Amino acid sequence: MKNALHNKETYGDASPENISRVELYRAVFSNIFDPVAIYRVVKNDGEYSVVFRDVNPAYEHNNRVKREDVIGRTFRDVWHNSEQGWLDLVHNVARTRQTSNYEGYSVVTGRYLHAFAFMPFDDDVVVIFSDLTEAKRIENELLDYRRRVKEYAARLSIAEEKTRRDISVVLHDRIGYSLISTLQKLRALKASTAENAPRVDEIISEVEDLLDRTRSFTFEISSPLLYEVGLEAAVERLMEHTFAKTDIVWDFRYAQDLSLDKNVSILLYRIVHELLVNIVKHATATRVYVRFKRGKTGAHLVVDDDGKGFEPGLSENYGIGRGLGLLSVNETLHSIGGSMKIISQKGRGSVITIHAPASIAMEGSEANGHQGLSR
Repeated sequence: MKNALHNKETYGDASPENISRVELYRAVFSNIFDPVAIYRVVKNDGEYSVVFRDVNPAYEHNNRVKREDVIGRTFRDVWHNSEQGWLDLVHNVARTRQTSNYEGYSVVTGRYLHAFAFMPFDDDVVVIFSDLTEAKRIENELLDYRRRVKEYAARLSIAEEKTRRDISVVLHDRIGYSLISTLQKLRALKASTAENAPRVDEIISEVEDLLDRTRSFTFEISSPLLYEVGLEAAVERLMEHTFAKTDIVWDFRYAQDLSLDKNVSILLYRIVHELLVNIVKHATATRVYVRFKRGKTGAHLVVDDDGKGFEPGLSENYGIGRGLGLLSVNETLHSIGGSMKIISQKGRGSVITIHAPASIAMEGSEANGHQGLSR
């Protein structure tokens, strides 16, 4: 069998003084574990002809071919079903004379391969193949794991909201009504016993304060408006409640063109709540604008504040500088096919733009999510 690396025309003078070097090259070529192919590339009228010049034993083994059956034949003659990308790699190196890489699934081997190609001699391209199948499998498993973790995070947010809603209903329907009933009895007692009126007034004041706190706590846990009226009304009430004890001037405007899945509405409400809390805690803002629109591609939300903004370069890191809240928001949005973009500059405020799909499929949720949360 003729050794291609001993071809004097291509690989130089194989004189006795150079034989040891040629043998060394041949030994490396023959014993390297990765498959290696050497192609001769000829250009005629703008078209490249790629012919096998040599392959090493690893190439023979991995591709189940014999060296003598491929040498001198064109790439397409040997691999007529192969993906075009492998041939394009050789063409690109021959055209640019620069090293190049390509990776992808190979139908010939049934493996995911990486190819490194370079041009050591005129018209010859060497390609070294690496098997990345196992690495790709692990990568895909990790990506799938991350996807499932994100999906579980969204499910957890929805389950948390359901629990909040259940607690809120109990507070409103049981404790709230009990306090109202107690107030009525106290007022009746005051009317019938004038001598104890001051003491009864004191108790009435305490019960009224407790009732107000219960109502406020009920709203903080889960907004009744979200379920009874809709997302826009709930967000407007949320802003009013959040900024009530601050000097922040706020404005909320919305346009409604599309009904939203109940789960999307729940997640958006929790996201707005997280963003508003972040502003109060960290932004040192004097005004906050929120714009909300339901469109054909989903829901668009913009939260704009004139606060101190992020430190330079930190807006890409989401939670850094504003707590982990923004990181959680970003992960939740990605899990449902949404996105978040942050534009921030130190001393010039922040603009957070959010996009969420009109509906999401969540395991264990209602099949038709357009219930209760759209007006």
